Amino acid sequence: MAAAGLGVLALIGILFQVQRLSEVQSDLEAQGSQNAQLESQIASLQEFADLQAELTSKEALLGEIFVNEVSWSSALLTSPG
Repeated sequence: MAAAGLGVLALIGILFQVQRLSEVQSDLEAQGSQNAQLESQIASLQEFADLQAELTSKEALLGEIFVNEVSWSSALLTSPG
């Protein structure tokens, strides 16, 4: 009788674990689907990240070009003449 009780408890434990595994697999599939959607959104926005990087690069280049530039309009406006 005790062995039968232990067998029933073991069976209940196994069924519980199988149910839990099924839930975890379902959660994993749902998360995979959400990840795929987010990766798609990231890919669609990559163009803007590339444009931002290009803008930053061009702004830095402009800063280098005009570092020794004389602003004649400012110089003429402030001259004591």
